[in-house]
Amino acid sequence: MIKELIDQISFPAVVVRRDTWTIEALNGCAMQVFPSAFEGGNMADMLNNSCDITNVHELIANRVPKTFVFNGACNDVKAVVALVGSDASVATLSISPLHKNIVNDVPDLPEADIWMAVESDQLLLHFQPQFDTATGFLIGCEALVRWMHPDRGLTPPNHFIPIAERSTLICAIGNWVLEKAIQQCRNWLDRGIEIRMAVNVSGRQFEDDLPGRIDDLLEKYAVPSRLLELELTESVLVADIEKTKRVLAELRIRGIHLSLDDFGTGFSGLRYLQHFTVDTIKIDRTFVSGQGGAVNERMVLAFLAIAKAFALKTLAEGVETAEHLAVIARLGCDAWQGFLKCRPMTVEQLDLFLIENSKIIGLPK
Repeated sequence: MIKELIDQISFPAVVVRRDTWTIEALNGCAMQVFPSAFEGGNMADMLNNSCDITNVHELIANRVPKTFVFNGACNDVKAVVALVGSDASVATLSISPLHKNIVNDVPDLPEADIWMAVESDQLLLHFQPQFDTATGFLIGCEALVRWMHPDRGLTPPNHFIPIAERSTLICAIGNWVLEKAIQQCRNWLDRGIEIRMAVNVSGRQFEDDLPGRIDDLLEKYAVPSRLLELELTESVLVADIEKTKRVLAELRIRGIHLSLDDFGTGFSGLRYLQHFTVDTIKIDRTFVSGQGGAVNERMVLAFLAIAKAFALKTLAEGVETAEHLAVIARLGCDAWQGFLKCRPMTVEQLDLFLIENSKIIGLPK
């Protein structure tokens, strides 16, 4: 099991201690896998069923895959791995959360097929509308990539994005998504509709040349920068602190909206909020609908207090019922997205939704 794990990490690594299953990279970092229950039995089965491993792929130069595959099956092996450098004090600051929403029995999709999907225009965007909590107005959309596989049909991102993230393939997909999303903004503008488009940015995309590439696309399609939002995860921000500061500064100068995605699932979010200026924190669905189907009011209130202290807007993910919406509205969350009104839609479905709901389309705040 451990050998299979190491084989999927692209930097050189060896097992150095088997009592705590320490996996050490030859660049001086290490991961420790601590079994949550060690009561005998087969070690591989025990690790597969009752152990946790954090998603440290972007903390180590974005070279570790989000998904680990053992014996042909995708596993979300459960959590406690510390990334340790030469100074032991950084261990507690460098832990990244377990990747969410990974399902078992993910098909084995060759990387070459995914490259072909990009080059052959097999990718498409679905859109998840975002709404203002107080007014109910549609204020934005999150662009979500899908793959129309010639044999498998519509393929969700968790079946191919983890594979793409092992190489520069994720950059090709990310750049495709960015351009298509901005192009769709232009299509809406031509119809007199102003909707902010939110696009997820991977760690490999988040380089010094990102602002320039965005400049080119915004100019190409004549889209105002205020209509573009980039969603960043904690792991993207902390991968290279100085680079992050430079890139964020350039993006903010351009008036591009920035949001911190999956807020509350990481360990160092509070530490970095004071260093990295964003506009919005997106409260992870785990705290809205993921714990027994009810809103975790105490946690959401805590996140809202943090947002207020930093003068940030808030958006709740995973709003699926009228009760969820009522609770986050009562607590004071600014905006929301989720399945309550609609699931992610194709552009054709969204166009029809916009026509039918033309009175609730609001300008981004």
